[in-house]
Amino acid sequence: MRAAKKVIIVTPGLERGGGADAVGRGLYSGFSELPNIEATLFDYGMFKKNFEQMLTCNDDGLLFEMTSQHLITKSVETTPDLIIVLTLTPITQYFVLLLRKLGIKVVHWFVEDYRRINWQEMLQPYDHILTYQKQFLREDLAGGGINSCSYLPVGCEYPEPSTVFQNSEKPFQIAYMGFPYDNRKRVVEYLLNNGINLNIWGFGWQKFKDNPLIANALQLEGRWLNLADTRDVYKKSQIVLNIHSAIVHKDAEIYMEDEMVNSNLFEICASGAFQIVERRPGVLEYFEEDKEIVCYATKEELVEKINYYLSRPEECKKIARAGYLKTMNNHRFSHRAQTVLRELGLT
Repeated sequence: MRAAKKVIIVTPGLERGGGADAVGRGLYSGFSELPNIEATLFDYGMFKKNFEQMLTCNDDGLLFEMTSQHLITKSVETTPDLIIVLTLTPITQYFVLLLRKLGIKVVHWFVEDYRRINWQEMLQPYDHILTYQKQFLREDLAGGGINSCSYLPVGCEYPEPSTVFQNSEKPFQIAYMGFPYDNRKRVVEYLLNNGINLNIWGFGWQKFKDNPLIANALQLEGRWLNLADTRDVYKKSQIVLNIHSAIVHKDAEIYMEDEMVNSNLFEICASGAFQIVERRPGVLEYFEEDKEIVCYATKEELVEKINYYLSRPEECKKIARAGYLKTMNNHRFSHRAQTVLRELGLT
């Protein structure tokens, strides 16, 4: 019998579950689904916290070095075929090169906007770079001297099929979940000012408690939700709104030119929920508009679409089921894991 491939996924361990952590955990679950794969999750934050309890001083540099050394030790013990490091993990070039000297293929999955982070030196020591932004490949990586790179979109974790369409009760009309970046806040305020019965979840919105519209719409006081609770909200909503961030386009309320898509695109569909999302190239690459998801280009069109579909629940169910099937067949993290193994010649 062929020996199992060993893969370690390294996440930064950010407080309150950052995007890179969620994607890393998802990829770990995807590898764990595959036959003949031994997957391990290495959470930098967890190990840093454990070491922190052992020390009398609070020295992040020392703590991160100890955590990196623990990763080296674990790698020597388990001899993995592949280590995938998620963006924002505080591992230095020295430790990446040391892992490579052990004969381990070390890959970085860059799941942040490359226009916001000084990536040039960070990515140099890796064997291969994965990115969920196609324009990063075309415009910058090769120019930065990095030639071994490829595109890998995010995905979703596998839901328990029996629970997806189990609950027909939908107490929430419109749900939105996500951090309140400026462009998202402006869209949300527009909807609330135009009589849309919006419910908001997500850490960060509590800082707008003095805004009565947002305060009334905010659920659970802005508490961060885990994946199971997030999916439960999606399943209980007639419409789930997805707004991509426009951090580097601060004046844009709805930015549609970017090919990058967020995890919510796939997670909402995986929950069996009906989704309305911006009409951007990345979205239309994966889903068929008006058959698997519904799109908008302006705030005015968004309000029209919401009012239209609120009165057509059966049409929403049909679209939601089609989006769910497309996601299960093509966009789970197990599909992304297979892509990684194939592109790196580890199949």
